[in-house]
Amino acid sequence: MNTAATDRPRILITGAGGQLGWELQRTFAPLGNVFAFDRNGLDLASPDALRARCREINPALILNAAAYTAVDKAESEPELAMRINGEAPGVLAEEANRLGVPLIHYSTDYVFDGAANRPYRESDATGPQSAYGLSKLAGEHAVAAIASRHLILRTSWLYGNRRQNFFLTMLRLAAARDELRVVADQIGSPTWVHSVSAVSGRCVMSHVSGFELKIPAGIYHLTAAGSTSWHGFASAIVAAMPLDQRRAAYACHITYGGETRHLEARPTTTPYTVAPTPIGSHFLFRIIFRQEPAELASIKLYTYTKHDTGPVIIHQASYPYPVRNTAPQGDFLRREASSLAGQGTDNGFTGLNLVYETVHDSELQYWCELKADSAK
Repeated sequence: MNTAATDRPRILITGAGGQLGWELQRTFAPLGNVFAFDRNGLDLASPDALRARCREINPALILNAAAYTAVDKAESEPELAMRINGEAPGVLAEEANRLGVPLIHYSTDYVFDGAANRPYRESDATGPQSAYGLSKLAGEHAVAAIASRHLILRTSWLYGNRRQNFFLTMLRLAAARDELRVVADQIGSPTWVHSVSAVSGRCVMSHVSGFELKIPAGIYHLTAAGSTSWHGFASAIVAAMPLDQRRAAYACHITYGGETRHLEARPTTTPYTVAPTPIGSHFLFRIIFRQEPAELASIKLYTYTKHDTGPVIIHQASYPYPVRNTAPQGDFLRREASSLAGQGTDNGFTGLNLVYETVHDSELQYWCELKADSAK
């Protein structure tokens, strides 16, 4: 009979439905038998349910990643937030002490007042400004006072590939909206949830009978290095997206008669419905931007001159999409297009193009770029 599986130490993880809880399951699965529970499987607002679950499993390690995380809603539900964030960690600490096992508890930067102009240190005075922050601080105090073998890991601005978080929200909005407006007056350290989970795994040492902490019990700040605003974070997210995943616009800057017009074209699936735009008294300009189907993905530019019988095309250019930094194909220019110094940049800069119309001896100039939306 193979008893290896049953002999492995048991690990209790709360908050299994959250992004951190999900990562912790992946990190700790090789170290023992993981028993992970989300809010449906374990009611943290019920001390009796918590105690019963701990005594059913008898874990060798407890990781508390569960929390009441609705920061704004906590203002109207402070009692519930306190039961889950403040009192439940104390119950888990009691059970950890009874079993003589380590407890790793996750907290937040909301335990501070946010007024510092430098990164907070573990030794800094706390001063929560919200019901959520007060409840999380109460949980820290309970764990520190009760559990002799504990780690309290404070983190901030967690993001990952699961559940709802700022990172995934920005990806979704950038693909759907022309403009994103994000605040720039809050500063923090966006932290990849996988890193928090991986570091947690390195904080313990497993052996046949259970787990030992590799570092002294206490409070530790666990965030990514550096800092930025929500606006800066959003801008970095959008900038890192492939152009064909962003809601992009092809922008042309057209100068005629000393004035410059700025035209933008969004992707269209019905190119023949795109009407040309009048430029001065003699020209019309049209941009056709297609992203799908893939075999027709392209950006086509047309310049027309006005005639008594209707618009007459005098220039066209076609670029494959995504844009390649090459000269236009099928160019009907009366003059050769000249290049500006910016040609060859990542946004598909076309260089300066000159279009000459002989009947009225008129000329327009244009250059175009592929623009992906960014946070504002």
